Amino acid sequence: KHQVDEKHNFTNKNQIQGTFTVDNSLKREYWDELYDLQMELKTINATYEFNGTTRYVVWDDTCLNPLEKEENGCSLFSPFNYFQNERDNICLGNKFLVNIDDNFINGLPCAGDFGSPIFPYLAFGGYEEEDYWNGEAMIFNFINSNVEDKESEQFARVMAWEGAFIKIMEDQAPKLKYYDVAYFCERSIEDEIDATAEEDLGIFLIAYLVIFLYIMIALGKYSSLRRVPIDMKVSLAISGIIVILASAFAATGIFGWLGVASNLIVVEVVPFLLLAIGADNVFILVMDIQREKRLEGESLDDLIARVFAKAGPSMLLCAMTEATVFFMGSVIDMPAIKVFAINAGIAILFNFILQITAFLAIVKLDLARQGGNRWDVICCYKSSSEKIKDEEEKESVIDIFFREYYTPVLMHDLVGFVVICAFSAMFGYSIYSISTAVVGLNQNLSVPADSYVAKYFDFMETYLMVGVPVYFILEGKYPFHKEDFSNLICGTSGCDLFSLSEQISRASLQPEKSKIATQATIWVDDYKDWLKPSSSCCRTYNCNYRLDEDDPEYSEKCDFCPANIDANSFPFNPDSCLDCQSALLSSEEAEDSFKTYLDYFLYGKRFLF
Repeated sequence: KHQVDEKHNFTNKNQIQGTFTVDNSLKREYWDELYDLQMELKTINATYEFNGTTRYVVWDDTCLNPLEKEENGCSLFSPFNYFQNERDNICLGNKFLVNIDDNFINGLPCAGDFGSPIFPYLAFGGYEEEDYWNGEAMIFNFINSNVEDKESEQFARVMAWEGAFIKIMEDQAPKLKYYDVAYFCERSIEDEIDATAEEDLGIFLIAYLVIFLYIMIALGKYSSLRRVPIDMKVSLAISGIIVILASAFAATGIFGWLGVASNLIVVEVVPFLLLAIGADNVFILVMDIQREKRLEGESLDDLIARVFAKAGPSMLLCAMTEATVFFMGSVIDMPAIKVFAINAGIAILFNFILQITAFLAIVKLDLARQGGNRWDVICCYKSSSEKIKDEEEKESVIDIFFREYYTPVLMHDLVGFVVICAFSAMFGYSIYSISTAVVGLNQNLSVPADSYVAKYFDFMETYLMVGVPVYFILEGKYPFHKEDFSNLICGTSGCDLFSLSEQISRASLQPEKSKIATQATIWVDDYKDWLKPSSSCCRTYNCNYRLDEDDPEYSEKCDFCPANIDANSFPFNPDSCLDCQSALLSSEEAEDSFKTYLDYFLYGKRFLF
């Protein structure tokens, strides 16, 4: 985005005399620094490791090249490609205005150096309606080929090139004098998630430390300062936290063993989810044992068994209910939600199993330690302080608070009425809010606010004036060479009124009903136009004027005549190349012609300039 508010005017000479205002982002004198940056990015030379060796990669090795490799046609959509990325073309003032006037202002594409048209809505942004010349932003897209196999060398090349791209942008973006730049590449989200996970480690530690302190304080029953080293529950709190962490690690380990990668939701949510559920079970189990009066002559094993017979079924039902709910969530087709739901369900089951086995054993050891008047953590040290009789009947500060203060206040008639009214009001408002809730995940929320990716998302929402591309794909084999069928697809003159192309075209003209912004580009239409004699694209050699029939390539040269061949250059006859006559052929001959020249249309070289 350009940051200066000064405007530049010029007169459009091809229409009725008038003055058009061009935003500073289009002023040629401001383009140099961005042009230099673009050319630096095009010439990136990065290194990567593969099979133990260091190798080099350039953009030609990773880019999307829709034409043949020797064409050097990497897909680059940018304002400079209006001028084929040639500095001389940009610097020519007259040519600059003519190109802007004829193509840009009129909304017409100008072919880039790789053979594709550069549509104005792909090169500029921040304009109103179709006032492309008033755009506040310039857009640059370096298109790389997608690679599915993450173990392949091609994937390593793309990752290395994108890594070098990010480093250059981090270094050069702050140095630009006239432009504020936002950038992004395919690996950016994954990189930011990894960085966020490392940064959030401190938050995890703080959360678990707080719960540790809470368990230690809440479960401890302190009657005097001398009894604090004995009655505190440090070992029990640490054990509870370890059990919770072990549950999360066990679930993640199973997915790792199966080769299923964890995602951001699993990493960020499951540890906190388990912390809440696990800590709840710790309090239920330990506090029930503390409150139960030990019978005369009853062993610790019998006491724990008697208490667990009461609390165990509730813990089991809660764990099974919670796990079942998450497993039911795994039927959702979204991969991220599916992995999270299964991971959370397995983690809850592991947490329950560990709490009724390992943690329960630790509870017995802690009761035996406390009954033996031994210090917590330093269990070998036995205190000389007097044991407290009927310890299980003591009340903690929390017990006293709820019995003496909270419950009497809540049971007051006026307080109860206010609480019910407040709950009803909040419930009603929550029901209403459901209708205003926005479904979906804002991608800005997936990265930190100070991330360069967040800045890119913000700029994209502000200045990008075009949506995502849409592809209509016909699956299966169809007789496109048959005129009756092709008329159901095409959109040129003579095609069916309700053809696929016509329906898409009509949808693009109804913005109140459709999100489609432009007409579709149908390859059948392009091919039919290419076949027409008037296009001078489809030509064959006129073999009647070929003199050297002994030429080994005679038969080939008598077939297709490339568009870059100037027939007048042949000394023997200016008509050595003839236009295809497909438009004048019978229906059957036209179908044969459709198949005959299709390969030349699909794979032939493009000569645009």
